[in-house]
Amino acid sequence: MARLQILELPEGAGDDRPPFVLVIDQAPRDEPLFRAFREDMDLNDVVAARVGARAVLVFEDTIEIPANDTSGYPRDAVESEAETERDELHAELGLAPGQLHSAALSAIRGKHANIHELIGRAEQAEAEIRAAQTKAAEG
Repeated sequence: MARLQILELPEGAGDDRPPFVLVIDQAPRDEPLFRAFREDMDLNDVVAARVGARAVLVFEDTIEIPANDTSGYPRDAVESEAETERDELHAELGLAPGQLHSAALSAIRGKHANIHELIGRAEQAEAEIRAAQTKAAEG
């Protein structure tokens, strides 16, 4: 499946926003997308103008743009701690990763039943934790 990337270009004096090139890579040669961009150079210009890019480049191969690679950056300790807390909260509430986020989004969108269900699960989890702590303290 093709993927989209942004290749940022050096800013010029007359640029009101950072210039970039839209890079589409991993586009199979036999797919209509690849053929269309290869055969119709005007299409490149139309798409570039529509998204505000200077150009559109389409490749069959994988193109690695170093500026888009964040794997070499050290992870922030705060970020790691937040992820750990999130995972613990999911475990305490008996939710799979992503369910809490989905429940929160549903609640924000006005699905009040999800709020009550989430509160109920949280209260149940808290009661179970307190019961386990009491049992451990006694025993």
